Amino acid sequence: MFTASVVRKQYAVGHGGFHAGKITVRKDELHIPELMLFDAKDATGKSTTVLEKFYVYDCGSESPQSFDRSLGNHERMTGGRTDLLFISHLDSDHVNKIDRLMGTTPAKIVVLPYLEPEDLSELLVREVDGGSATASIRDYVRDPGGWWRRHGADVVIFVEPGNGEDQPPSGGVPDKPIDPEGPLPISPGSEEGLQARLTLIVNKPRKAPPKDFVTVPYNTPRDVDRELSSGSLLAGCGSHFRLEWRKDASDRWRLGDWILLPYVHPVENEMRAAFRQAIRNELGLNSLDSETFASALLEKLSSDRKKLVTLYNDHFEVGQNAISMSLYSGPGRSLGSQSGSDWLVPAGDTPIGYSMRPSPAAWLATGDSKLKQSSRRQPWHSFFNPFSKQICILSLPHHGSSKDFHEEVLNFDGLALAVATTIRDRNRVAGLEDTLSQVQAAGKQYKIVDDRAETEFHFMCARAMQPT
Repeated sequence: MFTASVVRKQYAVGHGGFHAGKITVRKDELHIPELMLFDAKDATGKSTTVLEKFYVYDCGSESPQSFDRSLGNHERMTGGRTDLLFISHLDSDHVNKIDRLMGTTPAKIVVLPYLEPEDLSELLVREVDGGSATASIRDYVRDPGGWWRRHGADVVIFVEPGNGEDQPPSGGVPDKPIDPEGPLPISPGSEEGLQARLTLIVNKPRKAPPKDFVTVPYNTPRDVDRELSSGSLLAGCGSHFRLEWRKDASDRWRLGDWILLPYVHPVENEMRAAFRQAIRNELGLNSLDSETFASALLEKLSSDRKKLVTLYNDHFEVGQNAISMSLYSGPGRSLGSQSGSDWLVPAGDTPIGYSMRPSPAAWLATGDSKLKQSSRRQPWHSFFNPFSKQICILSLPHHGSSKDFHEEVLNFDGLALAVATTIRDRNRVAGLEDTLSQVQAAGKQYKIVDDRAETEFHFMCARAMQPT
């Protein structure tokens, strides 16, 4: 028997976002209390860790000292690396510490929403209107994938927004062979025995990827350590990462029943269509293809920035068109009609460590998703609803702002706790108290993670897997 465990932390960085997770597979019995350790050892002193993957969701803060403390803790937990970095959106309080993260615990793979030309316009115009259109922002608009690679990433995965009819992955049957073609060949010198990996499954996007993007076989597991080429990749809605394992090199890969599933809400509407036509006319373009749009936009910025700002504001309220990516971290199968869960969570301390109980184990983070709007909330809820019994923790959209919250956001069967990342007494978030009142009225608990170390929140779960 061996153990898979997942630990997630909401760091106390004040108003901002810095969420981290660790996925581990070990040759250990489930009951050991050392599941949260960086590197467990057996009785002979040998490491029992087969796989250890670290991910981060957003990295920004308006409280420098609290972020420094949290980054130090993260560096110690990871040993100086981040395997996956998920970015919900590009607002400063969610990304202004990216350079710090990439300098101390660099991420090989970055995952974020795919921005159409009009969305890049929104990003640039917002900065221009605020008087802070830096060279870095201009570089990003010119080449988003290249910007991330210049900041240390190797693979940049842009996730296409949903269209309101998308379905999440079914998850299959955990712990059964899933590789009908047989296992991958093992190179000479590879360690025999239990093996585990994290794979990426890319759904085919609705639009054709830009010609400078790399491609991978769609709907086919790709080992994130060995089978992803450097460059930018366009991934369709429902693309996800999943845990897999096999008992030895002769076995076929099996589902480990854990996924990381990003989702970008639908964004198409009449305003966007009208703006797309207007800016195409203004820039003298027949289309808004990414190759020519950025240079034309930046040239217009240099010659007539006032016209550019006016054009945008004629179609949008600044910030109204913002896009944000949610992230589900949890079991890869829905519970359906089952009443229990294979995953166990701490139920209290005992003289020998943790006692564990079956429980929903998923955490759903929302960034600044504008879920008050039914046109975005309903597709979002429909997409994640198959995991309704697994979702235990929800990060409130936009730090708990009532402008982006609706009581239907809480309608998941397993949901017990809503988390807001802000400093409550500074009134930084509009309508926070109203949102928290609605959370309580729905029979859920809430927690504010602010800039104090004692408010940092972590959540652990684990399950046993038995080779057969």
